[in-house]
Amino acid sequence: MESKIKTKEELVKIISDLKSQGKKIVTTNGAFDILHVGHINPEHDRALMLAALEVVDYVVLFNEDTPSELLDALKPDIHVKAADYNVDKMPETPVVRKNGGEVVCVPLEPGYATTDLIGEILKRFGDGEHEKVDSGRGGYEVGK
Repeated sequence: MESKIKTKEELVKIISDLKSQGKKIVTTNGAFDILHVGHINPEHDRALMLAALEVVDYVVLFNEDTPSELLDALKPDIHVKAADYNVDKMPETPVVRKNGGEVVCVPLEPGYATTDLIGEILKRFGDGEHEKVDSGRGGYEVGK
């Protein structure tokens, strides 16, 4: 799994080689918070969880608020986000399009949104000492 985690510079070279072989590059980004047991887990632990997925070829960490700078370097053919995003309002869309790529939103699987899972957990196991707090994206976090 560790070998799938790359630096931006390593991934730029790998992608260049793959594109020269006619391969299409597809990227996505996110916090992937449902893949770890708590929001305090280090990002490297979350990267290892993503790298363990068979469908993931490479993982790269970035410190910026948006993936725009990274995507400008990687130049993916397709950048994928969930359908709850508006393609035209995403900060990375102009960068992907500038480099000849497209941004695609895929439908959400009903019942599998993080918000739904957290709500179900709170409903079933809530201890009455926590409250739902709007997270700003239509979901919520648990606050005390």
